[in-house]
Amino acid sequence: FSRSWEMNKIQENTGSVSHNKTAASNTHRKSLVSQSASVALDPQALTLWGGVLSIVSTVVGGGIVGLPTSMLILGLYPSLGIMAVMSYQTCNFSWLYLNAKDLIEGKPESLFEIGYILFARSSIFVISFILFVTSFGMTMIYLIIFGNTAGSVVKDIFAIDPDLETGFKKAVTQKWFFVVLLALLLMPVILKKELQELHIVSMMLFYAVLAFIFILFLQLCFLGTSEFSEDQPIDFQDFQKPYADADFVQTINALSPLLVSYAFATNLFPMFSALQVKTNQNCHKGVQLSVVLISGIYVFLSIVAVFLFGKDILNENADIMGNINKEYSIDPDRWESFVLRFMFLVVLACHIPFVYFFGKEALLIIIDELDRRSISDTLEIRKNQLLETEKRLSSQQAATIPSDKAKGVEHIEVIENKQSEILLERKRASKQSNNEKRLSVEDLDRSDDNDEDRVNYKPLPESHEHNELGHQGDDLSDSQKLREDHVKQVDPSSSYQTQLRKSLNVRRMTSESKRPGVEKSLRSSRRSEADSNRLSKISLVRETQTLRLQGSQRQQ
Repeated sequence: FSRSWEMNKIQENTGSVSHNKTAASNTHRKSLVSQSASVALDPQALTLWGGVLSIVSTVVGGGIVGLPTSMLILGLYPSLGIMAVMSYQTCNFSWLYLNAKDLIEGKPESLFEIGYILFARSSIFVISFILFVTSFGMTMIYLIIFGNTAGSVVKDIFAIDPDLETGFKKAVTQKWFFVVLLALLLMPVILKKELQELHIVSMMLFYAVLAFIFILFLQLCFLGTSEFSEDQPIDFQDFQKPYADADFVQTINALSPLLVSYAFATNLFPMFSALQVKTNQNCHKGVQLSVVLISGIYVFLSIVAVFLFGKDILNENADIMGNINKEYSIDPDRWESFVLRFMFLVVLACHIPFVYFFGKEALLIIIDELDRRSISDTLEIRKNQLLETEKRLSSQQAATIPSDKAKGVEHIEVIENKQSEILLERKRASKQSNNEKRLSVEDLDRSDDNDEDRVNYKPLPESHEHNELGHQGDDLSDSQKLREDHVKQVDPSSSYQTQLRKSLNVRRMTSESKRPGVEKSLRSSRRSEADSNRLSKISLVRETQTLRLQGSQRQQ
């Protein structure tokens, strides 16, 4: 609770203000996740592999000795199908839990907090009571199994008959003695506050399970399928399908262990809080790896035990520990029986702290909530702070809307003015070009009738020219005046002959342009120019519509 409180204070002090309420809440959640990861980065926190071992230690325990019987009764392929469904469901429920805590206001990190925020204060007591009963019931079962197994080991090693012995020798063969002894030995371990403090215990359990399976596999390789099966070995074809002689009660009893063989939801949030990198992706990755590892352990152990002990598994209280105990009675030289039982005792002893952990936490939460209301008061303060933050963000968003609206309208007006100016300039340019083309064509058409005179024309001397102009200035033809005016307009700075040649070249080009092919090319060029103008207008209209849409979005 203190770590969650610190993360919320950090987020409140360092969070930036967003203009959108939804975006602000998403930013708050994402930054809070990253802050959670940074807060948990310490040497004592769990790595990804440490989280995987914590889940394995929570799931794998004394129940593994009953899985071979379940797989024999249900059949290999049906059992694998059920395990695949439960594995998929385990990954999905963990992902749903992790995402649900991010969608709930207050950033809860436990089942008790989620229950309080979604329902009411009474949900804290309901959830805690269920976890307490489950945890302590399983702890008592494992302690009883541990006492029976340890008593059988001592009885076989020292050849003690409980019916004939009294005093201490008889006591060391009784289960109560080892239950009390194990409870005292585990006292310093089960009172740890954080799950990462049990990392060494999870490693011991994992290696003990591997040693247990490896010894059974060596026995199957060296002794075969008939040594401990009492002439009832299992054929692989019979193992593929359900057991023919099993009744309805045996089928239900076989199905139950498979349905709960991946249950660890009680320790999901404690494991998440203990990770170095506290992100949903990292935690979900750890869950997936642990599910794969647990499935491998279950399948390999069940197949080895079924072929090693055969149908005799069904005669020994639905688990393989009875068959392992019989190994010593069948062959006193089988020292592996003691090693297997010792490894199983280690598995039980290391599994109990993880089962006891969430039950102890649930009991303490009930006591604390009755006495000080720590969870409910803390969550109420956190919810009020979130509501105040949302109100502040909404008020700031409402204050920024008018300014954004004015800016958007002003921006649209500027864009429309620029577009109107561009259209006017293009219209002026097109009109000017059309006028120039029309004038040049008219001038050249007027000069078509005087081509020969223009070719044979020779300039007169200056004196003679003045005389002619003096006597015949009034008799000049209109064509000659137009010719001279046109030539002077072509290039007044050049000589008259040069001007005349340029004018004739222009005339020839104009006369050639009147041919059908040239006229067609001119029409096509004018048409393409008109199309380009039309496309430019269309693009301007589209740009205007896009800018107006952006302005409306900014205004909204």
